[in-house]
Amino acid sequence: MNMVENHGNSLEEEIIRVNDADVPELQFTGNWFTDTGILGFTNLMEEVYGWNLEELMSRVKGNHESIYYGYFPFAYLFYHSKIRTNFKEMRDVRYNRRNFIEKKKEKQNELSTFLESKKNINSHKILKQDLNKIEGLKKKILEFEGKIEEANSKINELNINLNNEKQIFSAQIESDIDEILSDSENMFINVKDKIDGIILGFDLNTPQGFRNFFLYNPKKEIFLSFLYLHSLLRKKFYKIKLIKYLKNQESLLEFINFCQDISVNYMDLIDTIEKMLYLNKKKSNIIDSCGEKFCLDDKSKESLNKKWYTKIQKEYGKIGESLSYEVSPDFTANPFLYSPTEFSNIGYTKPLTLDEIESGLNLKLPIYLLLLSFGNAFQFFARRNILFYTNNLKLSYSINKGIRTKISRMGKRDSLFKITWSSIIDELIENKAKFSLENMYLIEFEGIGNDQKLKDVRYLGITKLVANIIIEDTIRDALNSNIQINSGKNSEWVWLLEEFIKNKPTFPYILKHSVLRINNKTKQKTVKPLLYGLSVDAKIKSITKDKGRIFEQYFSLELEDMGFQIKESYKWMNLASKNASKVFSSDNRDKFVPRLITTIKKQNKHAFMNIILKALLEERKKDPRTVKYLNDYLFNNIIQNETNWQNYALAILIGLL
Repeated sequence: MNMVENHGNSLEEEIIRVNDADVPELQFTGNWFTDTGILGFTNLMEEVYGWNLEELMSRVKGNHESIYYGYFPFAYLFYHSKIRTNFKEMRDVRYNRRNFIEKKKEKQNELSTFLESKKNINSHKILKQDLNKIEGLKKKILEFEGKIEEANSKINELNINLNNEKQIFSAQIESDIDEILSDSENMFINVKDKIDGIILGFDLNTPQGFRNFFLYNPKKEIFLSFLYLHSLLRKKFYKIKLIKYLKNQESLLEFINFCQDISVNYMDLIDTIEKMLYLNKKKSNIIDSCGEKFCLDDKSKESLNKKWYTKIQKEYGKIGESLSYEVSPDFTANPFLYSPTEFSNIGYTKPLTLDEIESGLNLKLPIYLLLLSFGNAFQFFARRNILFYTNNLKLSYSINKGIRTKISRMGKRDSLFKITWSSIIDELIENKAKFSLENMYLIEFEGIGNDQKLKDVRYLGITKLVANIIIEDTIRDALNSNIQINSGKNSEWVWLLEEFIKNKPTFPYILKHSVLRINNKTKQKTVKPLLYGLSVDAKIKSITKDKGRIFEQYFSLELEDMGFQIKESYKWMNLASKNASKVFSSDNRDKFVPRLITTIKKQNKHAFMNIILKALLEERKKDPRTVKYLNDYLFNNIIQNETNWQNYALAILIGLL
């Protein structure tokens, strides 16, 4: 039954029919703010429905109308009702589990220390009070283990319950979405019962920064929430106006039934009252005019007078003729947008309307879909929200997914930089991706304060030189290694690739690692990463006099040849390293290797040459051919080399470690 009449051409629901060529594709626009919304939309749909990017793009291409105006608003409501509630419960349980784990470790350490202090005492001489203490500590450890297990069980239970709710919700949406959307012209009145049953226990959690957004304040039932959200996405402002006038679901349904009973279109009645309020007409005149225009009987006029006029008149001054942020989005709908009153980022031009924004950015999807999904693009790490961004949707999606996985498995030595770059490198390796490594950003914010400012928008782009080297699989794989540079209590490791990306020389770290090897303070026996690190470092030194930063103005042909030159350098270093290992016996090495490392540390080329040549002279009869090769290597790469001779010298030592 059609309970709501059409309100003229301007108020008709527009049924958009598009040719296949006009079907909007889900892709980035080049504007980081809107692209963040697109990525957030993608993440939200995957979180709720389990669709990865490929499936979402396929569904959008097949029927973008149902995705944007049906699946999305329901997903948004489910996420902020059920999933965020689950997150809060999960956070509390994990926090408690972490405390139990720490307390268990404390008791284990206390027990270990106490037992260590008593290890030299015969068991029969241990005092009863000591035995009681040992038993008490063991009991506490078992108690915390039980609480940890309980927390694990609760986490598992929460995950199972949420997954079950997702499955039920998704199945119901798939079953009912077409029928629900077909009733949009009727304000979804005929499918209200279906909408009411889609999310049981519906209770929206207000996201940070959305305190004044009408969807959340005041609280609403799912039917009114969906109607408002759908109307917002469709830009049906007359429906939003009606919802805001009547405030709640009960009044809305009652008013629509009232209009149906008197055979009057609800927006015609609203328009008439608004126009007369604008002209400052008295209440009695407004009621009489409505009665005359719509042929109302006395009972209907009385109902209009006592109930509906009062509701509309009360809200008219607040709503006025415009709908503020619904028409021209501001910080109410997204905390990072224009703020006309509260904060310091006041604009000096008239705010853009939804149509102007969508037209200016050539968007093929509703702007409010992006504004509401914005937060879902970020992930929480070290008390801040982070997002990796490059102007390609598939790459940003894939790399952020990798970052999310690595955060969940991160170790003590992992940093945000390492997690981000290792995800970028994984993308290069796994998918053979060829993308610009010079146009990447890490966007982060801690919270949304009154200044509405992002904490940091960090440029992750790297120089053309570094980018050209990183895309070389062999070099990148070799540098993608951790090496130990300190041992003992102050044990320290460095990721060679990280230091290279940061434009830091790798030579000092390889030198420190070599010293550990000489002193038998590390079990690492790796060679290839060290030699490639030296080769890359040597090449960079050879093309710049500024040892702090890498000079960027190189000819493109020289850059393209960089990978080949580094590989050739590695080849010579590797051969020299192997030949040194072949020529010098282990007994002879112990005599001069520590002295050689000292000359390299002190940058004393002459001392290095004196020591190595003397050692070679003693070995020349054993293998004259190999000795000759090493002599040539020394002459070409050390004697005649003032720029990076230490790199080539250290390569020889690596073969002797």
